[in-house]
Order: sequence, then C-alpha cells, then structure tokens
Amino acid sequence: MPKYRFNLDEMVFPDGRKKGVKPEDKNPQKARMKVADRCDPVKGQIEIIPQKFWEEYRILKHHQAREDRFRFTLDQNSIGSCAAESAAAVKGSLDTKQNFDMVLYNPWFIYQTTSGGRDNGSVIGDNMEFLRDRGCAPEEVWPRSKGWKAEPGAEAKRIAKFFTVENFYHVETIEELVSALLQGFDIHGGYSGHAVCFMQLKAGRKVKFKNSWGDWGVNGFGELSLDKVYFPYGCYAATNARWWQPEEWSPRNDQKQLDLATTVYMNAINEIALGKDKRAKLVKSDTSSADDYRGELYANIMAQYGLSV
Repeated sequence: MPKYRFNLDEMVFPDGRKKGVKPEDKNPQKARMKVADRCDPVKGQIEIIPQKFWEEYRILKHHQAREDRFRFTLDQNSIGSCAAESAAAVKGSLDTKQNFDMVLYNPWFIYQTTSGGRDNGSVIGDNMEFLRDRGCAPEEVWPRSKGWKAEPGAEAKRIAKFFTVENFYHVETIEELVSALLQGFDIHGGYSGHAVCFMQLKAGRKVKFKNSWGDWGVNGFGELSLDKVYFPYGCYAATNARWWQPEEWSPRNDQKQLDLATTVYMNAINEIALGKDKRAKLVKSDTSSADDYRGELYANIMAQYGLSV
C-alpha cells in the first residue's frame, strides 16, 4: 500500500495487531440504555451542519490545522487496548486545543479496568467514562513497563484524577459526527473491531483519524470512508479537558523526550514479542521475571535519553 494512502476501508491488521473493540451490548435495547445512562446526546450540544456546507467548513484554516493538536503517537503493540489508546489520544488533543502543556499518557492505566482483566478488547464508551470519572495517569507516573494487567497504585490513581475530560456526548449519525468535528470536537469511534480518534473531515466523504499503531500510516494518521464508521460500537464527542495545577503534580521529565523514549521501548518490546526466542515467551508471560525484564529494559532506555524513572 502506498505510504500516502493509508486507510481502514479494507481492514487488514498488521502483524502483531489485534481487534480491540466490543459492542456496547448485543441487545440493542440494553445498549441504548447503557448509553443513555452514560452521557447526553451530542445533538443537544451542536448545530447540525447540512451536507451542502461541509466543504465550505472543511477548508477553513483552523480545521485544516487539526493534525497539529496531536503531539504524541501511541502504540498499543500486540495488546487489544485500542479503545483506551484512542481515549488517551482524545485527551492529548484536547490538551493542545486548550493550550495546556504536553503530558504523555499511559492508556494501559485505563485498560487495566475496562478490559475486565482479559485482553479481549473493551467498550469504547467504558473507556470514555473512565477517562471522565477517573482520568488517565501520565506515563511518568504509571509507565508502560508495568504492563496492562498490573493494578495501578494509590498514587497513580490520585494523580490520574487531575487528567480527565470534563464531559463527552453520544454521536449516532454521520451528520452528527461531521458537524461535531467541524465545530471543534474530537470523536472517539470505531470500525471493524478497531477504535480510533476521528479528528478531521477530508474530501470525498472521508474522515482522518489518529491511530494507535505507532508509525503506521503517515505519522500515525490514516483515512476512513464516513460510511464505514460503525456506530453500534459507540461513538462519542469530547470538547474540553480538565488540567492539573503545579501544586497537584509536576512532571520530572521533558515530555517530548519521554515520548521518544517510550516509543523506542514499545518498539523494542514488540520486536521481542514477535520473535521466537526465549525472550519472546518471557515478555508475554505474567511472571515476576517478565516484570523485572520489562522494568530493566525500560529503565535502560530512559537512561539513554537522560530521563529519570
């Protein structure tokens, strides 16, 4: 596939990737009840923009610059945590929109709960609800080296509550999705078992999204036909994020450097996991030896970038 045409219209999961989205509920009535209990509909928060005006809004400078709101690219590796990753991407985008300093988040802090303890994916709405109510811990507070199964400590949970979205809203139709995008919302939705953060309307009824497969696509971005968005997974729009105060928590490390170092670590773990030697079995296991190995590898990479653990 050419480098400049990455899309999800014909879904093919790369080696080492897996599906990670569960429907709200197999029973449509129960699904609607869950959504209604979780949040309000977005149609009460936005103006529905008729399709004949989409192109006029799409080419506006502020909408064309939406990509700049994403200061980091997450990588879920072989874990089915895409719904948690995309929730964290929404938070990062909103931080930029509101002129907050960059903080790199660890989505596995969320996935530890929303997965239900099994790596079979999670519900998009559950991840957004967790982000609103409990927040997402910064990488510096709860690092990827902890894995996704370990329960975060009390301090990580305390600090995570400073990093939340204020609210989010249920999106039910393509018209609502596009209208919310054009009015500055970030959209957390999915297609064919995968969750992404929709962030920009493109020509030809396409939507640009931020993915969680590392350097897949062009800087982690790809495109999808609007008609492919699968609304029964749950689709949500968020527009504001809460921010921390210096007296609550302050980062020790430069967050851009931490992003680079974490990317190196995730690439290293993924390469090891895809191998066929003893290390591959080790990093996939739940043993204390695996925890020690990941922790040592992480610490060494952080040290190479002059970062503290």
